[in-house]
Amino acid sequence: MPRRELLTEQQRLAFSSPVTDERAMVRYYTLSALDLALIDRRRGDHNRLGFAMLLCYLRFPGRVLQENEQPPAALLQFVADQLSLDPATFSDYAQRDPTRRGHLTEIQACQNYRPFSRMLYREFAAWLLPTAFNTEKGPVLVAILLEEMRAQHVICPPLPVVERLCGEVRARAQRQLHRKITEGLSNAQREALDKLLTIRPASGQSWLAWLRQTAYAATPGNFPKLIERLQHVRAIGIDLERAACVHQNYW
Repeated sequence: MPRRELLTEQQRLAFSSPVTDERAMVRYYTLSALDLALIDRRRGDHNRLGFAMLLCYLRFPGRVLQENEQPPAALLQFVADQLSLDPATFSDYAQRDPTRRGHLTEIQACQNYRPFSRMLYREFAAWLLPTAFNTEKGPVLVAILLEEMRAQHVICPPLPVVERLCGEVRARAQRQLHRKITEGLSNAQREALDKLLTIRPASGQSWLAWLRQTAYAATPGNFPKLIERLQHVRAIGIDLERAACVHQNYW
């Protein structure tokens, strides 16, 4: 069975791209006095601008500016204006990968950024599990995880790694939920639940679909239909209140 995708291509692009609207750029890319002092230690305008762009990418979206990657023009202009530099000078920096990697190492040391690791993979998976009990939506899980990585100054790994982590955590939460709901059921109750998936005679729909239909209006003519459903549920012999509470806590 193919793995269920957590994100669409459009969502992947949104999560991995820097922001370019003015308000967001002010929030994430305004350089502090400490940033400026660190940037000014570089030699050459292209190195100063490139170093600043590395800082910006680590803050949002939280990943490393890749070799030969061209930042959006609006972002380049916003950062270059703060440094009184020409945005065009970045082209000289983009072609110097050893310099970029050296700058990245220095930023990690000076601003306490940490590379992603197997140990952090496990730590973030444990941290995200309670959230996965409240939502199974892939984009929500990814967004929450990325935000936490940025807050902890952890350099975000490639997005497929983030998706895999979120997918594994979601599956683990679903397994634990299933165990909580089904533990203590007798064999007869399990068989009764399985029968809910069978087709109801002369209806063309399963017993489960029939039970999940929108409730009827509270009129005398509909009472027999409501009683029929209630009797069918009681016949299964499940503590519905307990199961409903577990389900509500999960979602």
